[in-house]
Amino acid sequence: MAKANAIDPAKMSGAQKAAIFLIAMGEDYATEIFRTMKESQMSAIALEMSRIEEITPEMLEDWMRVADALKMLADADFNTNVISNTSF
Repeated sequence: MAKANAIDPAKMSGAQKAAIFLIAMGEDYATEIFRTMKESQMSAIALEMSRIEEITPEMLEDWMRVADALKMLADADFNTNVISNTSF
């Protein structure tokens, strides 16, 4: 059963998306990112982090698509580099 205050992944705000990402990445990473933010940004995201009771796979779908795209780009660079560095 869905929680009364569950976040609808289709309607997440930017602060909610950032909060979910930072929680998923862990404390050390979140700390480093917070050090680069303005206080107002950090406060907005920290508030959303405190409201999150559960992170569902659906809430991570946007981030997984980004990770998949980055992996494909990295793989393409790897393949291109290997081919161009190979002597025939």
